[in-house]
Amino acid sequence: MSQSEVYNGADWGPGLAGKYRYSTQPSLTVSFTGFAVGLALYGVSVFQCLFYIVAFPKDKRTIKSAVFLVLYVVSFTRLVPAT
Repeated sequence: MSQSEVYNGADWGPGLAGKYRYSTQPSLTVSFTGFAVGLALYGVSVFQCLFYIVAFPKDKRTIKSAVFLVLYVVSFTRLVPAT
């Protein structure tokens, strides 16, 4: 067996970008689906908070503050991307 026939594990890396062509379409579809589901759940959270404000106007300020704190945390995690 000559040296050129020995497998050296070089079937990957930046120099082989043209050899393998992968489509980014499936990953964009999954990303968009995740974004859409996350946005829908965020809308449910905002609606739930607004419904609470209308349904229970006489609740104590501490309970309302806790609800708004939870909404703020949810909003912060939705708006700031994880790195």
